[in-house]
Amino acid sequence: MNTNEKRNIGLFFDGRYFYIIYNYYYNKYKTLINIDKFIDFIRYEISSELKISMAQCEVNVVHFFIGGIAREESEKHLEEALMKARIGNNIHRSALRQTTKGFYQEKGVDVNLAIEALDDALHKKYDILVLVTGDSDFVPLVSKIKELNIPVYGVCWDNPETDTQAHQDFLDIVTKAWLMNEELKSRTTGNPFVSDILQSIPLAQETRSIQNSQSNSARDFDIGTPQLLSREEIEKERESVIIKMIEPARDFGFIRSEQKYFTREWNNYNFSVRELQNRRKEELVEGMRVKFCLAYDSKRSSMQGVPLYKAVNIAVLD
Repeated sequence: MNTNEKRNIGLFFDGRYFYIIYNYYYNKYKTLINIDKFIDFIRYEISSELKISMAQCEVNVVHFFIGGIAREESEKHLEEALMKARIGNNIHRSALRQTTKGFYQEKGVDVNLAIEALDDALHKKYDILVLVTGDSDFVPLVSKIKELNIPVYGVCWDNPETDTQAHQDFLDIVTKAWLMNEELKSRTTGNPFVSDILQSIPLAQETRSIQNSQSNSARDFDIGTPQLLSREEIEKERESVIIKMIEPARDFGFIRSEQKYFTREWNNYNFSVRELQNRRKEELVEGMRVKFCLAYDSKRSSMQGVPLYKAVNIAVLD
């Protein structure tokens, strides 16, 4: 390789994956991900891998794929941050599809990202592909891009609190991956930009966010909209009953909430049988009394646009 040669980077965001992480830091730590510093982190790491100067690594193609419109305050902040980082014109929004149970899911986002990434590769718009995701759905894309002799790097989070995973199939196939939850925790990687990626929300901005959230609640939602709970409310032990197990696998179910909300799907806490402490899933029946705590459910929250919670640390009382 010519050590003076410039290397063009194509940076593609799995937007919902990244937003769940962004929302996690925003709500739990009152911090924002600085997009410019995040990109500088990537440029530095790749230039170190290739043993060239950072100035020779340019991000000249950026795309951000996500479904729906910005509803939560944190998502609006993310959109503003993307605009400031000059990515705003490359946000690709796909329609949401309503399921038979009334929930909304993204439709075609992964496919659209893969098509754009492959098309840009064939037109030689980048020399290196960086995917901000850990989703194994992108394994076929990575395989195809590598067949074109283009290295593919992954930037991902493996965070059980948000259900954002770095799937092993994805980690195995990319040229190299950086687990950002570990990078941000240690901050001793030698990368000069890692300590600046997370930044506290400015006080004025946080005050405006609270005011906007209050006005949005009054304007956009019916009385009974779920509110963001305090840490004490989340961690306190609760008791209720199992009202439904999802067939046929019975890996998930619902516990009745003590709150009554206008919208039906907000009435219950969903749970995974992995959270059971003293029973097997085969022993669960509707009507069983359980005690449990709560955890923020980032996936349902981002789909519904309101803070929702799931049940964890579940013990059967009957």
